[in-house]
Amino acid sequence: MVPFYPKFRGQGLQHNIVSWVGGLIMLVAVVLLGAFLVLILAIPDVNPYLGIATYLITPGIFFFGLIIFLAGMWRESRRRRRGEVGGLAYPVIDLNKTGQRHRAQAVVVVMLLVSLLVGFAAYEGYSFTESVTFCGEVCHTVMEPEYTAYQGSPHANVLCAECHVGPGASWYVRSKLSGVRQVFAVLLNTYPRPIRVPISDLRPARQVCEECHWPNEFVGSTLMRIPDFYFTEANTASQVFFALHVGGGRDQAETGGIHWHVSEGVQVSYIATDELLQEIPYVVVRYPDGSEKVFADPSHDLTAEERAELPMRVMDCMDCHNRPTHIIGSPDQELDDAMAREEIPPDLPSIKAIGFEALTEDWPTEEKAVEGIPDLLRNFYQEKYPEVLADREEDLGRAIERILQIWQTSIFPAMNVTWDTYPVNIGHKNWPGCFRCHNGEHVSEDGDVISRECNLCHTSPQRSALRPLEAPNLLSGFSNWHPFELEGRHEEILCSACHDSGEREPSSCIECHELDSAAPHMSSLDCAACHTQGAAVQPIRECAECHPSPANWHRIEGHAKLECTRCHEPHQWDPPRRDLCLGCHPQMAGPEGLSTYLAAFHQPGAVCRTCHIFRPGPGGVPLPKEQ
Repeated sequence: MVPFYPKFRGQGLQHNIVSWVGGLIMLVAVVLLGAFLVLILAIPDVNPYLGIATYLITPGIFFFGLIIFLAGMWRESRRRRRGEVGGLAYPVIDLNKTGQRHRAQAVVVVMLLVSLLVGFAAYEGYSFTESVTFCGEVCHTVMEPEYTAYQGSPHANVLCAECHVGPGASWYVRSKLSGVRQVFAVLLNTYPRPIRVPISDLRPARQVCEECHWPNEFVGSTLMRIPDFYFTEANTASQVFFALHVGGGRDQAETGGIHWHVSEGVQVSYIATDELLQEIPYVVVRYPDGSEKVFADPSHDLTAEERAELPMRVMDCMDCHNRPTHIIGSPDQELDDAMAREEIPPDLPSIKAIGFEALTEDWPTEEKAVEGIPDLLRNFYQEKYPEVLADREEDLGRAIERILQIWQTSIFPAMNVTWDTYPVNIGHKNWPGCFRCHNGEHVSEDGDVISRECNLCHTSPQRSALRPLEAPNLLSGFSNWHPFELEGRHEEILCSACHDSGEREPSSCIECHELDSAAPHMSSLDCAACHTQGAAVQPIRECAECHPSPANWHRIEGHAKLECTRCHEPHQWDPPRRDLCLGCHPQMAGPEGLSTYLAAFHQPGAVCRTCHIFRPGPGGVPLPKEQ
């Protein structure tokens, strides 16, 4: 038993080395917190990492010190109870004693001030974790594509958390628990590049979107105006107009248009076979009267068991507006918008074509792009239009700056993000979008088809000269909206088959329909020279109309009776591949059964035209039959 020494009388449990260390840590944390708060109040635009230090790290250090301080007191009390040291095992509080009363008052005042300071920091920490700075700038590399796109989006004044978390404590806690996993992924450098979408643990879209947007009040139509510049020397300008049927509404009279899918009483559910929800073979529609109809795309051929294993998703805002804030436009449309606003002078010759080439060049890093894009444009004008380089340096510099800005807000090599990384489901130009369901292939058991008619969602587009919205006669002078008449096969294929995001729009048939570069005249001929009906493979003209005197092999009995396309594939010049020849001459498939002479030249895989020259002129006569 350790005797009670008078020198321990009145000494509190905090008088031990552990509690002193904890107290020192708390003191340092309070001083740092105060200093950081002064900096934040004094400097308008502070570094986001200072916010982390102020509102997250410093309070954490304070509470860590407090835990050590209390642990030291508990340890000291336990030692005294065991008699290892002298002193009172529990604090004695007697406010009748002047000294204790003054100390208690001082402790209360200090604790109140510290509590106010730490409480303020804790609240600001909560607000900071809900801020755009925290979401977009702290993990700079990871969130750079999303944050950059957000800054130029329609939701640029909406906090990230208002859409990604929404109101209420439960979803705040869920989002922060999910964020802990993401923090470790960043620290361990194990996060995916690019970030995967859709994010499965986000709050249901209608719970947050409809805080501001209410489909029941979506009625009528809105006028859409899309500028368009051609890939010509003059950058020929035009615009496409159509009225978009917004739809929605509360009663049946107003439930048409694009928001019918989420209007009152309607529920659309679907099954997708891929993570990005682009392949949709199965759709279930529940109508306001309670009836249901199932539409299936037979090309997917899903069994009932396979369908049961796939999740059924109820359609909401995000199924069409899947990139409402993090929008990365196609290079074609970004250039058109910039030229319509004259941020890029539209009268610079061929600026659309060379700008598109600069944007779609494979620059491996931003540094390479910053160096290479100006050089590419200046070299182009130096070679093609030296007078532009000499007389319009300021305009060219403005165009280069804007094109480089488009690249920097669209391409992020560190995250493997570019124009076509994330599909955009609103519309159907650069991605399938609406045509994921409205492709004319989804059929119900009673024969109904999910329509692909344009006028379900908008009026027929029309094209006119580019005019500002306030111009008189805005809606006059319209022509067919598409550069050429859509007929035949072109009328059936999806828009995104030609207007692929990040790819230049084809300006001629040859850009989609590959021709043999060795074919004489073919690349310079108009399609109508052979095709008597536009946009259709058949009917075509008789080959003899242009080739009345066939020569060499074409005259040989057997060949002369065949259709030209039996051997000559359309748009090809070199005649018959070996497999086509063997269709009529199977005995030449290999050396077995052939004479020694013939076997030497007819090994499997040998190319017929190596010896049998089909073209007219010297060397074009076939080998004699007796050989």
